Amino acid sequence: FNGTSHREWPNGFVGVPHDAVIAHQSQMLILKYFPYYLWDSVSEVLEFHLPFVGPWGKIYNGLDAAGILFVYIGCLFAIPVLFRPKHRFFLLTAVYCVALFSLTDATPRYHMPAIFCYAVIGAVGYHRLLRRFHLCPP
Repeated sequence: FNGTSHREWPNGFVGVPHDAVIAHQSQMLILKYFPYYLWDSVSEVLEFHLPFVGPWGKIYNGLDAAGILFVYIGCLFAIPVLFRPKHRFFLLTAVYCVALFSLTDATPRYHMPAIFCYAVIGAVGYHRLLRRFHLCPP
């Protein structure tokens, strides 16, 4: 949809009837190039989970990558308890974000709900790790 809309109307949307036309064109393109669309969705999921680095310099990019890596490592420690009822909301919200934004652009502003959920899940994982080594109360 995004590729077709930007090519057909580079100055933005022009109204609801045109949006319906472009939606139909997009559906036809998806069906015509379905394997490419699946690959694009997989690449969007990967992009969604990678740190958003840009022109802000090596220090910021390094800190951003290290922070995301730290959160994801915590998420790994939380896997055994991830499906407990008290953690399901965060898991389902993260899965919803990934599923939804695999179909669209993985724009950084869309990461905020998922990053929050991953941070909470990562905190649960680190809490489990600290409890295992008796470094915090149960």
